[in-house]
Amino acid sequence: MIFEGFASINKNHRDLVGELAAQQVVAVDIDFLPGEAAASVQFGESFFDDLAEVASFTRVNDDLAEVRHALSVAIRTEFVPVVRPLGGTDAISFAITIQFPPMNEAPAKPLSGKTVLITGGARRLGRASALALAEAGADVAITFLHSGREAQHTVIDVSSIGVRAIALRCDVTDEKSVKAAIKETRRELGGLDILINNAANYETVEFDKLSLKQWDAMFASNVRGPFLVSREALKLLRERGGKIINMGSLGGIQPWTTHAHYCSSKAALHMLTKVMAKALAPAIAVNCVAPGMIDLGEKAASGFMKRMAKQTPMARNGTADDVAAAVLFFATAPHSITGQIMVVDGGLGL
Repeated sequence: MIFEGFASINKNHRDLVGELAAQQVVAVDIDFLPGEAAASVQFGESFFDDLAEVASFTRVNDDLAEVRHALSVAIRTEFVPVVRPLGGTDAISFAITIQFPPMNEAPAKPLSGKTVLITGGARRLGRASALALAEAGADVAITFLHSGREAQHTVIDVSSIGVRAIALRCDVTDEKSVKAAIKETRRELGGLDILINNAANYETVEFDKLSLKQWDAMFASNVRGPFLVSREALKLLRERGGKIINMGSLGGIQPWTTHAHYCSSKAALHMLTKVMAKALAPAIAVNCVAPGMIDLGEKAASGFMKRMAKQTPMARNGTADDVAAAVLFFATAPHSITGQIMVVDGGLGL
């Protein structure tokens, strides 16, 4: 498309050009008459933004609209002086070329080519994270202990997205079991880029009724487990400059009187996150997501969830998708972000 003779470019002109171009172009050339260099420069600076804005508003070209929102699409803008005969005389004009990739080309997914291992990934928050990271392009391995049927369903759902997925039975508190799971992940998926320590236990017990067995079991799953899996995965993660994401809890920050062992174990995991972030830098980034009240649609908890929503500044409880979005953030974040605890609680802990 070539447009000549723009002595001045106003908003209506730009919208018209943008709408037409958004529907059909791969490259746009605009020539200016002699003496209009200033107008051409002004036009060039605003043209792409206007083109993408119009595409976004009119929905005529979603690929172009996505460029405006910082997705990875290759764009090259050139200001090229050309000499072209106009009206029988030679005159200098400016050609502006904006090139886009073919519009049927899907934007690259941020985790394409990456492999993720999610402990306890068969259901609840682990499943939500598995689906979110698969949508971002990652191959996914999940572990389970007693939830074999749920693990099968999760693998089927993840695979349907178009990535590889496997389920591995693993007791994260057992060293031998953890070693076997890491070995199988490498054998099946070729390596490991991101480890998500999600497997954990939760239990409500009055403080004066809390047994030593309950205390030890909670720390075994919630602290020893993440430590063991992280330690065994270090070699694979270092090979790829990987990331570790621990699943903490608002309970690791706020004292819940009927959850002494749970709160203490999550507080320990938060500190372990920070220690690991320093100990494993610069090769591996380590962060933690700390969910607050997450409504998973369980009928038994509906009354409690309604009460908690009323106490939450954002006037609602969190969802599994909220937590998965936080996990995805850390999975795709710059490597310099490490040692952080991201609380996902709608402001409840403020």
